Amino acid sequence: MSYAIRRRAAAFAAAGLLAGLPLLGAHPATAAEPEAAPGVSFSGGGLGLLLCGSKPATAKITVAAEAKVRLTNGLGQGATLQIDGKDSAAVPDGETVEVQFHRGPVKVAMVPECLLNLNPTFEPLTVEVVNKATAAPSRPTGGQSPSATPSRKPSTKPSPKVPSQAGQSPQAGQGSGQETSSTNGQLPEEPEETLFPTPSDEGEEPAVEPSAAVVLGPDEQKMDPAASTSSPDKGPIGLLAIIATVCVVGVSAGAIRAIIAQRATRPEFA
Repeated sequence: MSYAIRRRAAAFAAAGLLAGLPLLGAHPATAAEPEAAPGVSFSGGGLGLLLCGSKPATAKITVAAEAKVRLTNGLGQGATLQIDGKDSAAVPDGETVEVQFHRGPVKVAMVPECLLNLNPTFEPLTVEVVNKATAAPSRPTGGQSPSATPSRKPSTKPSPKVPSQAGQSPQAGQGSGQETSSTNGQLPEEPEETLFPTPSDEGEEPAVEPSAAVVLGPDEQKMDPAASTSSPDKGPIGLLAIIATVCVVGVSAGAIRAIIAQRATRPEFA
């Protein structure tokens, strides 16, 4: 009986081991998958191209340094992605761009292309960036700080005797004469600052600080903001559209009044 029980126990153990092997192999694979980048969608309202607005799904998010965030244009029209008030990329309707953040806080806005931008309401997204590892400075544990300097001990040397004023006056006169003669014989020191700076100092340019956030292309390379935002300025076009609308409304009103007046005066001649 004991031998049969041992065989059954060994068979159950082997079956359990075979059933658990796929689970053991699948667990590291799922753990190695990278986390998906967080995404924020921008939506807006208004009267089509006349009054436009833009509002993110959430007002503030917090990400780690060098993290990527997916920004989606859900405004129903093309828009320009602005990072800290600067145009960074043109985003068509329904498209998504990835932005990598190096430091923060950063304000990101999606500005739609409005024809008549009379009352714009563009709410930005605030992105807080935190470092991955912050090291706290170590404090000294001893009774004295390492930067503390030892106090000076009072000197025990006897002070020299002061000669009498009568005997010192001729020596002082001789010393002053020697000092004046030595100062008259020496040349004045040259000034350290030069009147004409060297060309190397003028040619140096200040170091350009990298941007806090960068828009990434399809191949995860940095995009050129000047090349991506090539849409023309629509300020004069909007003004001309307003003038044209006013003219059309005025001409239409005049034509309607003329037709009504003509119909009103026709029965009198009949």
